[in-house]
Amino acid sequence: MTVSLMGRIVRTVAPTELPNCGRRRERRRRKTEKQNMCRHRYFSTFVCSMVFLVACKPKSPPHGASALDAHADVSSVPRRENSITRVISKDGTQIAVECAGTGPSLVIVHGGIGDRRRWKPLFPLFTPRFTVCALDRRGHGASGDSPDYALRKEAEDVAAVVNSQPGLVYLMGHSYGGVCALEAAFLTDKISKLVLYEPPLQELIDPAVVARMENLIRSAERDQALVIFLQEIVMIAPDEVAAMRARPSWPEQVASIESSLRQIRAIASYRFDSKR
Repeated sequence: MTVSLMGRIVRTVAPTELPNCGRRRERRRRKTEKQNMCRHRYFSTFVCSMVFLVACKPKSPPHGASALDAHADVSSVPRRENSITRVISKDGTQIAVECAGTGPSLVIVHGGIGDRRRWKPLFPLFTPRFTVCALDRRGHGASGDSPDYALRKEAEDVAAVVNSQPGLVYLMGHSYGGVCALEAAFLTDKISKLVLYEPPLQELIDPAVVARMENLIRSAERDQALVIFLQEIVMIAPDEVAAMRARPSWPEQVASIESSLRQIRAIASYRFDSKR
């Protein structure tokens, strides 16, 4: 399995290692850096897609091998129109998957907010060469959920979707979905290439920000809780958050704000063991 890691991972400093003034400077530095990155979020997603297309360019089939086996010429295979199916995960939760296109399977796992529809505008880039399948992570979009949450359950969801596809699969995960995809790679042997785009493997999250979000949710101020999450944790600039609030998808993101809290807790305790 080939692994490609996109997005810069920097060393983070634990709060206890810095004096108070140093902590404030470190938070400001990280916030400015992440806001600059987020200003180019959609452009970066486009670049990510193009990099994937280049990295996963199908090879010519060896002599005597079929085109499908080599993931090469699939022009004889009918194009798969957009269709939504549901895959049953290990704990019985239904995971919605939307697929389209022709060729080897490419499964995409979205990030912490939104759902599979975030990637649909980029389907035309993939469908001529791949059967692209974007899933709704549990608790998002058309997928089900369960009362008990764990990062491993998300990994099992991704593995179930991968296992439902024919042949070997290319797997791409964005942000929190990148961590889910990474953990899924330990649960199935059907992943040919793994692309992780900005996985939060070394995030430093301020517990006070999480506490503010929890208080806002308890006070029925869910909209403001989402604003705090986007500005203080995802580090999106206020003007971009204002633009997001004007989009039709905003109410759905507000409705699923609790899922952001559980993801924060999960990633705060997550440590990747390279020895595995």
